[in-house]
Amino acid sequence: MKKKILIIILIITLIALSIFIFTLIRKANIIGEYSNKLKEYQNLTNFYAKIAYTSLKDNDIRTSEIWKKDNITIIKNIEEDGTMQINYFDNDNILILMDREGVKEYVKMENTENFGKHIVLEDGIFSIEDNLWEKIKVAFTTKISTEDMDGKECYKFFISDNFQFIVDKDNMLKIKEINGSQKMELVDYSIGNLTDKDVKMPNLEGYTLKNN
Repeated sequence: MKKKILIIILIITLIALSIFIFTLIRKANIIGEYSNKLKEYQNLTNFYAKIAYTSLKDNDIRTSEIWKKDNITIIKNIEEDGTMQINYFDNDNILILMDREGVKEYVKMENTENFGKHIVLEDGIFSIEDNLWEKIKVAFTTKISTEDMDGKECYKFFISDNFQFIVDKDNMLKIKEINGSQKMELVDYSIGNLTDKDVKMPNLEGYTLKNN
């Protein structure tokens, strides 16, 4: 009788261990797939993205639109109160246009650090090393589930109560993130479709040069 009980316990243990190993390998593969796509998105030089940022404390919403083509980047931010700021970067210049309650000013300076090159489609807060051991370590501490988001099948990466994000299963692009007290949501995007007209220098008509 004891022998049968030990065999049953052993079988249950082996089944549980097999399920655990299978789940771990599955998560490591998903993490690897996401990491590979992350590199692609960070190397894009032609894209558009519209992102909504929501404060979970006061529910304020800020939208940010990004246009990037080769060495030119434009970022347009609109705050909850309607305040607008447009940042333009090319190889040589930084141009910042501000519109606060109808007061329109701009600042122009040299782009000595080529700041625009650091703007990417995917920010890569969650990134890992390329080797298998690193993927397995992350898989140990990350919960990954499959969820439906507006008809899209997605992966949800749960790192902690304060940090979790969702990626589209088809292209592994992050479409939603909760990081501390802020929620980010990718509203719209386009890859490889921008022309020179989309990233031309903003019109300064109506704006006054602001002294630094």
